[in-house]
Amino acid sequence: PPDTQAADCACTACVTPESHATGQLTIQAAVDRVRDRGGTVCLHAGTYALDAPVRVAGARSLAIRGQGPATVIAAPGAAFEVETSAAVAIEKLAVISLGRASAILLRSVAGVRLADLVVAVLGGNDFRAAAIALAGICAGVAIRDNFLIAPDGIRAETAPEGARFVLAAALAIDDNVLWCQRAGIALDGPVAHLLGTRVRGNELLGCRDGAISALGFALPGASLRVEANGLNVNGPGITCGTDGTWIEANKLVASRQGQRAPAGAAITLASGLDPNGSDQAQVLANQVRGFAGAAIAVLAPTAELIVKLNIIEDCGLGIVMSDDAEAGAVSIENNHLRDIRGEPDRRGIVAGIAVTRTDEATIAGNTLRRIAVQAARGSLVVGVLTLGVLRARVAGNQIAEIAPAADFAGLGAGIMVRAPCHQAEVHHNQVARDHGAQAGGRESSWMAAMVEDEATLAAAAPSRAAGIATLRLDERRTLVLAADRAFIGLANLVLDAAGAAAVRGASVSLLGNRFTSRGRVPAVLIAAGGDAMFNDNRCEYRGGRTAVQISAPAVIVNANRVLCDEFAITIQGAKSAAVLGNVTTHGIALNGGPLPPDWQKFNLIG
Repeated sequence: PPDTQAADCACTACVTPESHATGQLTIQAAVDRVRDRGGTVCLHAGTYALDAPVRVAGARSLAIRGQGPATVIAAPGAAFEVETSAAVAIEKLAVISLGRASAILLRSVAGVRLADLVVAVLGGNDFRAAAIALAGICAGVAIRDNFLIAPDGIRAETAPEGARFVLAAALAIDDNVLWCQRAGIALDGPVAHLLGTRVRGNELLGCRDGAISALGFALPGASLRVEANGLNVNGPGITCGTDGTWIEANKLVASRQGQRAPAGAAITLASGLDPNGSDQAQVLANQVRGFAGAAIAVLAPTAELIVKLNIIEDCGLGIVMSDDAEAGAVSIENNHLRDIRGEPDRRGIVAGIAVTRTDEATIAGNTLRRIAVQAARGSLVVGVLTLGVLRARVAGNQIAEIAPAADFAGLGAGIMVRAPCHQAEVHHNQVARDHGAQAGGRESSWMAAMVEDEATLAAAAPSRAAGIATLRLDERRTLVLAADRAFIGLANLVLDAAGAAAVRGASVSLLGNRFTSRGRVPAVLIAAGGDAMFNDNRCEYRGGRTAVQISAPAVIVNANRVLCDEFAITIQGAKSAAVLGNVTTHGIALNGGPLPPDWQKFNLIG
């Protein structure tokens, strides 16, 4: 009978450390032998020293497989260069490189799989090699279940002498551990995304220059998903600048690296190669802690932006849009922000949530606690701020402990809506300067809510707050100067009875809120060029001014409870007003005088 002692190992060519060292059968020779017809090159356990990288060129259906970390490839620079090949796998081995070049280079490939690898790039500061580099067209590349130690983990690599671009089509980077001195995953520069790019389930450590960044551009229909990654890093966390971005369910923690304190923002939406920014972006259900910059920073235009269900603590700023950003519609909902340390942005503002230059914004259901309570280094400390938001809705938020409890310089506010603004709704929020009873601190400028539209600004007299100056140029245009950025807001135009365009002031409503404030400025300040409604609110104010100050042509004040030391409600500039059903501890004034007798009997004062 035939001998059945031996078993088929299913390898087309088997290479041992001895055959490779003697030249009897090197790794390169085995690859060349099976390159054209396809097959598997098996590497036995041991160490394989390379003088030059193993080149896999023009291969089809080729696998290079070791015996796990027991198979070690040692090289001065690159260990493998795969180019113009399809259906290639390199798996279950270890690569040690001295860093003169990236350890594994993929150039113009399709269907390549790098899995179960241990890659260590030992280059010092003189070299900046990557564990895995991508160049040219990389279609259907899967990088998964690897342990990478390198200055840069995975990066797009372009050079004048090589590929000058990267086209990532259906790229998947999953379940890797990357311990990187500089960058973890860097898809920056001339990088185009086709179909879907996925970065999922990775653990990133170190990364003082940035953990995950994708600043190329997305071709029509493409998407970028950064999800379920764990980051314990010293620099910026996730930076994206492409269309169709999902940043979801990541855990981001900033930590020290030796003597280097953490720096940068946790999640940044920045400008990539497309100056128009992203059409759609979503930042969902992330946990963020310890970053010196903003937890979520929007620095680029975004047509549609949703930020929901994030938990943020101990960061320099919260969720902020800069003056370079611009959006069509923004939703910021159901986020928890606590212990925002108060590192002012370039405008001198410390904000829990700040939205800038947006057509429509909904800020709802958020919880904000302890914003810059240790020291007010910014000249404006605010829980929720909108600047140049044409239609703003701030609803159902819990806002408390904004700015220091003791007296401080500058201005503090729970909710601030600043011109240009066409419509503002501040509904069912709970805003308190303090978490509990607090004595003193009445000499600070602190407001529970402030709403201002451009129609109330005096011509040639700018309204200032921190580094923001708002100047009304004429009845249709408002100039906003913020740090080193300027933009013009246009007034709300409607058709009058004759069919001509006419300017309409903002419509402002504060409904069902609870405000608790103390300081030397009113608790609530409303300045509207259209209608103002202040209904069903409860306001508790300790200070030496009017508790609620309203300036608008048409005013409705109904069913409010105001507890204060001086005047309860002052209404100015009203051509028509309805004031009824209010219960206050002090008087209500209308246009510089008391309420008419017909209105006084519908309010309880005392």
